[in-house]
Amino acid sequence: MKRVLSAVFTITLACSLAACAGGSSSVSASNPPEQGNDTDTSQARLADSMQSYFQQQLDNATEAGDAVSPQQIDILQRGVDAGTIPMSDYEQSWSDYKQCMISKGQPEPILTRYENGIYVQALVKGSDKAMNEFFSAQTECETRHVTFVNQAYRVQLGNTELYADTNVAIVDCMKKAGAVPMSYTIDQLLEERGAGTGAFDRNTIKPEVRSCNAANGRIILDTARDEHQILDE
Repeated sequence: MKRVLSAVFTITLACSLAACAGGSSSVSASNPPEQGNDTDTSQARLADSMQSYFQQQLDNATEAGDAVSPQQIDILQRGVDAGTIPMSDYEQSWSDYKQCMISKGQPEPILTRYENGIYVQALVKGSDKAMNEFFSAQTECETRHVTFVNQAYRVQLGNTELYADTNVAIVDCMKKAGAVPMSYTIDQLLEERGAGTGAFDRNTIKPEVRSCNAANGRIILDTARDEHQILDE
């Protein structure tokens, strides 16, 4: 039996999620609360500065010990020192991830790249055995080379105000990208996400909407259009 799965990030490990057949769906990497009150949540922050947030990720990576590569630690340390993580470092971490997967006997991963430069593992299709082996290697390789840099870089791109509430961050990002009007609210976000209308109509969804969601850990899948990685026949 063939299965199709998608991998998305949490802060410390990769989760495998079933993709819906046809159409589009939205899955969260961090399971944020579905809150609809802008005023109650918009004040809470992940950190008092981007540099401080990078330090949090560096601390998390350091605590993971040998599971995290020295290269990922170095990228985070440079981010703390400079207050920013350049795209070249982000892309290098994904390149290291690919090489890690290949070294474990897996096919070179296919990555989906969003308009803002965020990468995620493409949808994966294959037998149970092939997929289990792929995702086992993926969990190890992501943790070693990507996870903490990815978390820091996503926040840098899609949550510049460091909002603790994911929905607040997504709305802010979409407004700044010009994807929704400035009057757009969290209540509209939640309504449209559930109904598949407006900003989340799969037939008209804007690249900026997908990018802002991806940068905040919510991957919008469109299995009719997104590329699949075939592991075996």
